[in-house]
Amino acid sequence: MIQQLQDEITRLRRTGAQITSADNNDNEPNLLDNNNTVAELREQLHKAASHIRQLARDKRVLIEVGNRLRAELLRNGNSTHHNLRSFAYCG
Repeated sequence: MIQQLQDEITRLRRTGAQITSADNNDNEPNLLDNNNTVAELREQLHKAASHIRQLARDKRVLIEVGNRLRAELLRNGNSTHHNLRSFAYCG
């Protein structure tokens, strides 16, 4: 999901760069004339960036929970999970 959002941001940035560098060739539509397109792209980019930040926060929380559960298993002497020490994930 994060990769998809990062790809979308990259695509939107490219589109934004194309809009700002569009020349005034009569055969191509001048995208700068359509302010709604630029505003919509900026809004989509802002939403995608916010979503990525939320996903990153969620990921950190999940990693912390997983590490706490792993530590709890180790404290309780769960012999079937003796290798858990080497699998602690830090992000």
